[in-house]
Amino acid sequence: MKRFIKLDLLLLISLLCLLSGCASKGAPPSANSVQENISEQTKSKNNIDSNRADIFLANFSQEFPDFELLDYVKGSSENAPIMLVGVGKNLKDDTSSTLFIVDNNGIGRVVLAAGLNATYRSEDGLKLSKNVVLLSLDLWTQTEDSVEGGFLENKVRKIHDFEITVTQNEEQGGVNTVYTNKETIRSD
Repeated sequence: MKRFIKLDLLLLISLLCLLSGCASKGAPPSANSVQENISEQTKSKNNIDSNRADIFLANFSQEFPDFELLDYVKGSSENAPIMLVGVGKNLKDDTSSTLFIVDNNGIGRVVLAAGLNATYRSEDGLKLSKNVVLLSLDLWTQTEDSVEGGFLENKVRKIHDFEITVTQNEEQGGVNTVYTNKETIRSD
């Protein structure tokens, strides 16, 4: 009987040692702790993205001295890969048809209506819808009408609505940002 008690006591001690060894290695992570870890990683990535956008805003006038930032919108994870998009007014030619798009590849400059007299329509605003930038420009063209004794110059305005889709693809070991434009002309 003493032998069984010693054997039982030895088994109990062994079992306790074994169980405490498992506990010291750590139990598998619970769903909550995995979710918290993913959430922390997401917060960290969002902070980096936000910092990149804030750095762009803080340094805009030094980095792009020929431009004035007229309007901007910061993106969220819903707008990936767009972190920020801004409309710049070119101080040399007084047009405002240049977009600055900040993503994880840096700053992309997209010129809409190049070589034309185009101005940003602030009344329509600058918007993000998922990974699509929405904005409108007034495009001015000159026409000459003949009148008795000469010509009369006339400026004609057309409103152009732009939808620029921003995507990224992987090529030759690198990630490239791709801009796809859909343009419609609105009747006055």
